Amino acid sequence: MVKIGSLGKVVTGTTPKTKVPEYYVPPEVDFISPADLGRTRQVYRSEKKLSRRGLEVIRCLPKDAVMCVCIGSSIGKVGMTSKADSATNQQINSIICNDKHDPAFVYYLLRYFAEYWRGFATFGPVPILSKGSFENIKIVVPKTKEEEEIAQCLMAVDAKMEVHMHRKALLNELFSNLLQQLMTAQIRVHDLDLSEREDNETE
Repeated sequence: MVKIGSLGKVVTGTTPKTKVPEYYVPPEVDFISPADLGRTRQVYRSEKKLSRRGLEVIRCLPKDAVMCVCIGSSIGKVGMTSKADSATNQQINSIICNDKHDPAFVYYLLRYFAEYWRGFATFGPVPILSKGSFENIKIVVPKTKEEEEIAQCLMAVDAKMEVHMHRKALLNELFSNLLQQLMTAQIRVHDLDLSEREDNETE
């Protein structure tokens, strides 16, 4: 049993002053919020962005930092940074793992035990798990880093899932575009080539 704080350096995100346009324009760096976590292991792009100048006034995260939502209704969501430079808002505590632990394993560990560690939050109008409380939560880890290599198997499964999710998103986009064209008479049904679909159904 070790404290989460012993897994690495815990960093709480911050938000640059919104009244300073130069902190947000041009949009160059991912500014990650809870809404960006949960779809895939790594966050490849965020809805909001910061400029390089904006990044300079807050805490920068390196690649493979493990992000945990600790404020709000979505406490327990976990993700990882995918780029050399990014940042989060104050709802997220991130762990920059030390050499003793595999960041990917720490991600899967905290994701698996999400219900456990989110139970330490102070629940009210806005649920909060402070940085200090988060760091002091004890959690089970293997005795050696070599035992954490199980994360490689899980990453392989995750990678395959992401490929299928991407294909599904592309097909949904194709369907929406085709539906729009059919409904607005831009194309007609008899103009569609459905031979491949018919061949697949007969196999």
